[in-house]
Amino acid sequence: MKRITKNSIKCNLCQDIIVSKHTHDFVSCKCGSCSVDGGNS
Repeated sequence: MKRITKNSIKCNLCQDIIVSKHTHDFVSCKCGSCSVDGGNS
């Protein structure tokens, strides 16, 4: 079974790197064009 080690993304517009750390941790970048959710679950 595969596991997520780090739930993160880099926005191509504002170059912001965002990380979701917990199950219900919804995070958006500065410009609001992308977001991550779910943490390591």
